Amino acid sequence: MVYPVPNRTAESRSLESKFIHLYFWVYWLQCLNGTWLNLYLNRITGFSNTQIGILSSIFMMSGVFLTPLIGIRFDASRRRPAFLAGLALLAGVSFCLYAFPVPWPVLIPVAVAFACGWMPLVPLMDTIANMEHVLGATKHGYGGYRRWGTVGFALAGVLSGQLTKAAGLWSVFPAYLACALAVAWFAYSIPAHQAAHPSEAASKTTRVPDPSAVLDLLRLPNFRRFLAVVLLASIGSSACYTFRSIYLSSIGLSDETIGWLWLLIIPGEVICFTWAARWMKRWGTGPLVMFGLVVAGLRWILLSFARPPWLYGVEVLHGIGFAVYFPAAVAFVQAEAPPRLRGTAQVLFFSTAAGIGNALGSAAAGRISDVFGMQHVLWLGGGLQVAGGFLQVLLVRHRPAQPEP
Repeated sequence: MVYPVPNRTAESRSLESKFIHLYFWVYWLQCLNGTWLNLYLNRITGFSNTQIGILSSIFMMSGVFLTPLIGIRFDASRRRPAFLAGLALLAGVSFCLYAFPVPWPVLIPVAVAFACGWMPLVPLMDTIANMEHVLGATKHGYGGYRRWGTVGFALAGVLSGQLTKAAGLWSVFPAYLACALAVAWFAYSIPAHQAAHPSEAASKTTRVPDPSAVLDLLRLPNFRRFLAVVLLASIGSSACYTFRSIYLSSIGLSDETIGWLWLLIIPGEVICFTWAARWMKRWGTGPLVMFGLVVAGLRWILLSFARPPWLYGVEVLHGIGFAVYFPAAVAFVQAEAPPRLRGTAQVLFFSTAAGIGNALGSAAAGRISDVFGMQHVLWLGGGLQVAGGFLQVLLVRHRPAQPEP
């Protein structure tokens, strides 16, 4: 579906610009973290894959237990843009603490703080971006914003690869902090009324955070089944993604090349995000979630065998798989949850179900890779994502397509 924008006011253009910048810079954060942190801990700090896996799982499990509470507080807040800005600042400061050469157990509280800042940031931003008046500010809806995250992610990979080549891996830490400040700035600049549900904007009262909101969502059987399948697929995804840079380095790719590889996601992701709303209108969310997970899983399996130049073709699949899966999953969650709980629901999807899966996948993959090698991790992880794709169709009831009249 293409969202009509009949009256392009200065306010709507300003709102669209803010969200484009938000998605652009927030995915710099994801790229810098996902590409370089574990490689830094392995190469510079000297941590084993098992230790890195434990730290990653602690980070994820902190998200499981703490970010739902953050989501509840967000849903009750009347200053959501400032809330997002605070999370970005917490993520930036805590990420930089990983740079200090300390024994790995000392980084446990750092991992907890980083989880509280980073893990709720994207799902809560997605919650605001999927509100009707925010979607209406751009022609292509959510995908119109999210595709700029793809551009930011890819540019972050290329430029940070050049940066680490010139200045060393430590340079990703000040770069991350600078990007976090940019996210905080653009988030804070969003007027509070534009981040509120229409019924909330009309109300003069402030809702009190209610922890039972999580239970209300978990009482929805279809939503529970969706979270269970997301958990399974996330085990596979995290097992592979956590050690991706370490694996690519081990087969002979330079840091610069690892950064350049992220350019390959741009064509698939930009096209798929741009057309996501139309595809959901035509096919519904179920087939898209399945297709995205299956393609993403096949990418990891093929990566275990591929070497340049075939490796470059395999990496293109990442952009296609993720950009088909993620908008459909976000739309499913947004439609399944009542309006007053949508922020909490997105957190349960992105940070809790995926967080448990990521924690289990990171911890298991660290040990498997130390004992059996990374190829076994890629086979297992990719297989779990493929299985998750088919289970979505079998177990979860998705809303049907809505063909054009």
